[in-house]
Amino acid sequence: MRRNSLFSKVLFRIEIGLCILAWLVAPLALAQTLPGATDLAADGAQARALRAPVLVFFSESTCPWCERVRREYLSPMHNDPAYRGRVLIREIDTGSEATLSDFSGHRVSQRDFARRYAVRKVPVVAVFGPNGELLSEPMVGMSIPDFYQAYLDNAIDAGRRALGADAR
Repeated sequence: MRRNSLFSKVLFRIEIGLCILAWLVAPLALAQTLPGATDLAADGAQARALRAPVLVFFSESTCPWCERVRREYLSPMHNDPAYRGRVLIREIDTGSEATLSDFSGHRVSQRDFARRYAVRKVPVVAVFGPNGELLSEPMVGMSIPDFYQAYLDNAIDAGRRALGADAR
């Protein structure tokens, strides 16, 4: 009888520990998503009002480098108040047939939108103006991790300057 009681106490402590772990980890999992590009024309209108560029992250669900860019760079930027009003961040799955409205309001699949901009390899980060014009050279692949954040910031700043806004 005593052995069964000890087992119950240990099991209870393990369950409590798992609950606490789930409570701590759940926000991290949620924070690693980005808004999908569904209406780039509306995003362009919002960007125009903010004088901010639209950063489009071209990815694929099976791409480990895409997951790393999303998790380590773009999700933290999207959730950082310092980037609000500086840039709109949207994600496009280059393998998806899901449709979106492009910058001119036309319906197109995510795959065809990516093809329009010659996206063949992922990850790609491109900075667009409100009308869909590229404002800086797209970042292709996952370059040197130590400098990747600086590359992102430079692309955003170049986009902001092209729109007549302060870089920072």
